[in-house]
Amino acid sequence: MDGALSLLEVVRYFSDPNRCQQLVVRLRWGDGKVRCPQCDSERVTYLERTRVWKCYRKHPRAKFSLKTGTIFEDSPISLVKWISTAWLVINCGYRVSSSEVHRALGVTQKTAWFMMHRIRLAMLGRSRDGLGGEAVVNASPFGSPDPSARGADLHGGKRSSKRGARVAGVLGRAEKAPDPMPTMKFAPISFETTPEFEHFIETMSDVLAVSKAELDRRVQEASGDSDRNRKRAKRVP
Repeated sequence: MDGALSLLEVVRYFSDPNRCQQLVVRLRWGDGKVRCPQCDSERVTYLERTRVWKCYRKHPRAKFSLKTGTIFEDSPISLVKWISTAWLVINCGYRVSSSEVHRALGVTQKTAWFMMHRIRLAMLGRSRDGLGGEAVVNASPFGSPDPSARGADLHGGKRSSKRGARVAGVLGRAEKAPDPMPTMKFAPISFETTPEFEHFIETMSDVLAVSKAELDRRVQEASGDSDRNRKRAKRVP
């Protein structure tokens, strides 16, 4: 993959179900051995036709998928779309909208908002001190404020020359770096060696560690905060 990472390149990279499956296995089980989320047994077998595992121990819900025990559990949305959306939320933050995710992944805007909202809730409380030493931020324009031109570059169209939102690329630097001001260089690189991918792996590990029950608790808490804020706003003269 050459040059700077674009949304289209990211979506293409994660469009392979096998690649997403291997990634989640690597993040959930560091040794690569899938274990039953109910009993933690390694005595499981993969049912390729249905893309699920079956535990040999006798207990309820012996069959499970990679989404079981995560915030993706009980969701009909494919793992491919969840992982792609997680990348965009983790690396672009609030600079990517549900409209852009909807166009990039071919889902409805409501589905895109649903995924983004839950991924952000799963990221709550995560330490933001992910880089060691100093950090250099290199901002560059991305997209256009013109609604008619928004997302044109994503679909292979011509990017507008108007200045839009600025996307920040963060580069970690050691305390005694020889170069006083390193810059972001977009030389031909492998996708897995980019700082964005490393940041994604670190954050995604935390996201996958959040259970569906914990996510539901956070959803209710966020809804309660919204209701309280609306009531306060009504009381303001």
